Amino acid sequence: MERDYTLLIPEYIAAGGAVLIIALELTWQMGRPVRYTPGEIRGFEERARYMIEVAKDALADVAVGEKAGFMRFIRHVPLGTILVIAPWNYPYLTAVNAVVPALMAGNVVILKPSAQTPLTAERMAEAFAAAGLGRPFVGTVDRFQGQERPVSIYAMATSTPEDAPRGMEFLYSLNRLNVATSRARCVAAVVASPELVRVACRTPRQMRLANGLCLAIEAAARVR
Repeated sequence: MERDYTLLIPEYIAAGGAVLIIALELTWQMGRPVRYTPGEIRGFEERARYMIEVAKDALADVAVGEKAGFMRFIRHVPLGTILVIAPWNYPYLTAVNAVVPALMAGNVVILKPSAQTPLTAERMAEAFAAAGLGRPFVGTVDRFQGQERPVSIYAMATSTPEDAPRGMEFLYSLNRLNVATSRARCVAAVVASPELVRVACRTPRQMRLANGLCLAIEAAARVR
């Protein structure tokens, strides 16, 4: 069932439309007072429009001086695939600083939002689709069942096993790890704290769960 935003804070919705709807949604996710979140959404739009506007000049070839028989210049070329990991506290403002320049330079961008603000990636995907750029795939492990994509990123989203709110059974779930990594056609990335392989197991079941993550790490190429 869809939420009826207009029943919650009618004066905000009537005053600002879509910006304030997204702002209210952000408040629900991360707890900032709703009077302050519209500023982040407007700042996101302002920064995005500016970076799009200056991209042509910023990415233009740079002449480095004449030399007989040569045409010398510096050319900016795409790097390839760019991973952007956005924090929870300013998820739109921090992400836009990396996502938009990378896309304007011709790169592919993978955006990993905070587990506390997952809908920010959904809204960006909707904006790209509305602009005619196609619909990027955005999904959690649960939504990834039965699908494949070129790249899959599985973020453990906790610093230590003790910090995991749902315990070892959920954090080290072999089924979730399998779904997240086996659906990637080319690259499966596991983002995890080193502390997660130094867990104090108390039962054989917990040892089996932790061994699944340890095996994945041992078989992987580590990115520093």
